[in-house]
Order: sequence, then structure tokens, then C-alpha cells
Amino acid sequence: MLDFSLPEFGKSRFRIIASNQSKSRNLIFSLFDKYSLLEYISSMKVKTSITLSEELIKAIDQRLDHKTRSEFIERVLWSFIAQIARNEQDRRDLEIINEQADQLNEEAIDVLDYQVNL
Repeated sequence: MLDFSLPEFGKSRFRIIASNQSKSRNLIFSLFDKYSLLEYISSMKVKTSITLSEELIKAIDQRLDHKTRSEFIERVLWSFIAQIARNEQDRRDLEIINEQADQLNEEAIDVLDYQVNL
């Protein structure tokens, strides 16, 4: 028998009764697979305080979709951070293309020379 709890289920505790310890471990790992160990680790939160305008709070509240403000704000911030990362990658890609522009243009002209006139 093995007792454990998962914070996402509040104060609920789970009791697993198995004929041996390895079966208990396998069941626990399947529960963590279901709820994703990574998601469990990333769900650890740090309480913080921010000041927002009343207009922004109203706009957030209109778009909550049964979630809390904190969840909404966190989702929006992760999206914004992902967009910043994409923009940075696009900028780096453009720099590489620009650095290689002359060589790429020469290759394109060479390839065009092989085309048959129709």
C-alpha cells in the first residue's frame, strides 16, 4: 500500500494498494504521465502583485472563458514571450540570409541558366 497526494487535486490523497511496490510505482508514473510531470513542475507558481488599469481589467474579465485572471494573464504572457522568441529567430534568419545574399543570388542565376526557354 502506498499513500500520496497530488497538489492539483487539493487536499485529496490517493491510496494505491498493489501486490508489490513496483506495481504501485507503475501506477503512480501512469498518473503522472496523465497529468504530465513537466506540467506538474511548471505549474509551481510564485505569487506576485501587479497594478493594471481598470480598463484592462474589464477587457480581461470579458475574455476569461471560465478561467481566473491569473491563468488568463499567464497564458497571454507566455504567448507574448513565444512571439518575441519567434521575432528574434526571424531576425537572426534574416541576418544569415542577408550575409549570404550575394552567394544565393549567384546560385539562383546559375540555376536559371539551366532552364529551357519555352
